[in-house]
Amino acid sequence: PFLDEALRAREIVEPLLERVDDLDKVRIAATVNTSTGDLNRTLVQGGVDYTLSANHGLSFQYDYIQNSGFKDDNVASLIYRFNF
Repeated sequence: PFLDEALRAREIVEPLLERVDDLDKVRIAATVNTSTGDLNRTLVQGGVDYTLSANHGLSFQYDYIQNSGFKDDNVASLIYRFNF
């Protein structure tokens, strides 16, 4: 009975440990920038980078640009990177 319980616990814990290893591959970043002058603008930017393998990466980035006197901008991008 003890061995069966230990094997069941191992089946539950191993996938969780694999997910923890995947967290090393994720980076999250956010910035807020302002500019002044003739055109006042505020940029709020957020993104996530995920390393697929040693030379492959995937990124998602979202930019919200608040303009004074003009329509605000939204830009989203999905980027695949190959490093050599």
